[in-house]
Amino acid sequence: MGLYFLGNSRLIGSGRCKHRLLKSVGIFSGVLVALFLVLWVALALAVRYGPPIDVDSLYGYNTSSSLFDRHGRLLRSYLATDERWRIPVAENDVSPWVVQATLAVEDKRFRSHGGVDYLAFLRAFRTNLMRGRIVSGASTLTMQAVMLDQEKSGRTLKWKLRQIWRALRLERQLSKDEILSLYLSNAPYGGNIQGIEAAAYRYFGVSAKDLDLPESALLAGLPQSPSRLRPDRNLSGSLVRRNHVLDLMYRDGLIDESALRSAKASVPVITQSPLPREAPHFTDMVHSRYPRVTRMSTTLDLDIQHLAESKLHDAVRGLLPRGVTNGSVVVIENSTGNVLALVGSVDYDNKNYGQVNGALAIRSPGSALKPLIYGYAFDAGVLLPQTVLSDVPMSWAGYVPENFHRNYQGLVRADKALAWSLNIPAVEVLQKIGIVPIVGFLRSVGLTSINGKTDRYGLSLVIGSCGVRLLDLTNAYAMFSRGGEWRPWRICSEDPVPEAGFVPRSWSFDDSGKYLPLAGLKHSGSSWFVLRALSDMSLRQPDEFAPNLSGLKNVAWKTGTSSDYRDAWTIATEKYYTVGVWLGNYDSKPSRALVGASVAAPVALEIVQALQLRSSHHGGNWPFKPTSGLRSVSLCAESGLPVNRGLCSSLDTGDAIVDDDGKTLLLPRSCSLHRKILVDAATGFEVCDKCMAGKATEWKCVSFWPVQVQSFLKVQGVDTRPQHSPDCVSFQRAEHPRIISPVPDGQYIEDYSRAGSMQKILLKANYPLGATEVWWFANDVLIAHGSPDDEQWWIPKAGNYLIRVTDDKGRADTVRVTVDRPE
Repeated sequence: MGLYFLGNSRLIGSGRCKHRLLKSVGIFSGVLVALFLVLWVALALAVRYGPPIDVDSLYGYNTSSSLFDRHGRLLRSYLATDERWRIPVAENDVSPWVVQATLAVEDKRFRSHGGVDYLAFLRAFRTNLMRGRIVSGASTLTMQAVMLDQEKSGRTLKWKLRQIWRALRLERQLSKDEILSLYLSNAPYGGNIQGIEAAAYRYFGVSAKDLDLPESALLAGLPQSPSRLRPDRNLSGSLVRRNHVLDLMYRDGLIDESALRSAKASVPVITQSPLPREAPHFTDMVHSRYPRVTRMSTTLDLDIQHLAESKLHDAVRGLLPRGVTNGSVVVIENSTGNVLALVGSVDYDNKNYGQVNGALAIRSPGSALKPLIYGYAFDAGVLLPQTVLSDVPMSWAGYVPENFHRNYQGLVRADKALAWSLNIPAVEVLQKIGIVPIVGFLRSVGLTSINGKTDRYGLSLVIGSCGVRLLDLTNAYAMFSRGGEWRPWRICSEDPVPEAGFVPRSWSFDDSGKYLPLAGLKHSGSSWFVLRALSDMSLRQPDEFAPNLSGLKNVAWKTGTSSDYRDAWTIATEKYYTVGVWLGNYDSKPSRALVGASVAAPVALEIVQALQLRSSHHGGNWPFKPTSGLRSVSLCAESGLPVNRGLCSSLDTGDAIVDDDGKTLLLPRSCSLHRKILVDAATGFEVCDKCMAGKATEWKCVSFWPVQVQSFLKVQGVDTRPQHSPDCVSFQRAEHPRIISPVPDGQYIEDYSRAGSMQKILLKANYPLGATEVWWFANDVLIAHGSPDDEQWWIPKAGNYLIRVTDDKGRADTVRVTVDRPE
């Protein structure tokens, strides 16, 4: 009985213990469940009502600034502020294999869960419990995306709950594609490479959208352990991981067995390629203006950029033996002002001036400003294409310009003077316009480097006594192909908001710093006049074409050569594009090879030719004559000016611009070249009331050209004005100038020990009353021009000279002098 009783007591005690244990477990489990429910409710409320996640600040704005061409090709990326390569991408900017491989290895139920994969949580909990340690995680791709910037060490329950909350909140804010893009843009791929785009360029030298299946699987496996699996350091380890990714893709039905075997057999070539660095001067310019824009589509066309680089490199390579080391090219799209190509120098990496951006360097343009000056003159009605200008030796207050080839054409139409780039007619045009208006106009079309006080520029402005940028000048020429409409050049397709305080270089200011409205030419006819002159092959000098360009059509171009042969320019424009080329040396070293027509024109025209060949839109005749705004007028055939009825006997017709009111014609003053004089019918001599008695006389219309023109024509055997009758008493008694210096039959000897400017001869004469203007000639070449009171000097070279002075009344005196070299 005792034993039975004792045993029964023990059984009863054992049952009580189990009951208490089960009760304790139940209470504990209830508490856990309650706690879990409380946490879950709190988390749900926080997700629903909590503040939104600032997606832009997830990674502290540490994103590379990446620039793309107009077709979406990466030009260049700049390191983020944390010294990492991180290039944002969208899901549709990567290969489909990348997306499939990433989801297979990281989160196969990504498209179906709401940020947290509960099945994966249960699986991980069971696996870790069985192993007695953490061997499996349950983080979804969304959870990884919101915590990629967080340190992996020190992860706690609080850290995990925060990750879950952020993932659930992010799923409410962004679409699945946006979350996937966020992950692919920031996932680690080894070293300072973050994001699939940077990884694709770094390891395979291609964009992420061009990755194949084996490459995609390899990169998709790296974020698990990016430092250990870097393919440039541990190729075998990365291949093992890649094959695991491929197995998962096969398991999920994303690839078939044949693709699996082929991909596993593939051995990738790890290039360790640097990221692209295309158009470095252009990208530097964009990045300096918009340093905080993370992803920007620029206006550049990479194909046209490569074309421009190739043509420039070929040209400079051939000119190196002649002392020309550098150059720059700009291509503008006429319709938009977009910069399609910009080559700043031949070699960006050259330690000697390689990083100088020649497109922004301020250089002397030589004659390249002439089309703008002629265009303004046409627009103002100062000039017509048929207006006859004087290409003879002339002087303006001591300024004696010369043509490039140091010869003279005599009388020449304005359009031919522009096409032949004659300096003296261009100076005459600038004098007609005035310095102040033309400087304002040049600034208004973007040439803001002409920023000195207006009175510092003289008539030499027309041949380049100023500095301009190739980019600005090329863009100014594009105005002609738009019918005179000027637009600022553009480098960014999206036009982002500039940094605070940024002022575009294309804006223009007057002498006081006041903003000037940007205009252009008011009348499309003015642009047509310029383009027709610069594209008409019949107006061009016969030796101006390179043989391989002799058949080029539908293009207008102008060259420029700065003084002392330091800069060679050509700007060429056609219907769709404008191309600017500069060649020279950044240390300003001169070279006789630096002639715009010889070295810069072939580069520009070859680029234009290539652009025309690649475009299906080219064809027909260009430039097009405006359908309105022009009217035919009668002109004097000799002067090219509006007819003076009764005096102009030879007539021509031409187009004149109609002003905005639709009625007023913008015309220069009527022809004043012709006058009627009384002549002896028998001898043709001019007579007056002192000598006409007893003679049969008649009225004759003659041309009264300026004295310097008349003197030049006389040397050429053309005398348009009859001589006065030699037997006229008043003519015989008339006073004329008397030369005092140089002395008649004077002999002078050059002194090599003195500078040339110190070896000058005074030009002085006594003038009769009534003389207001005088011209000095040496062997019929103009050497000085001014008023009788001006002090004039002449710097001669060795030779024999006939010195002649003529006043505005046609009265003259001559002396002979000799200048010898020392024995």
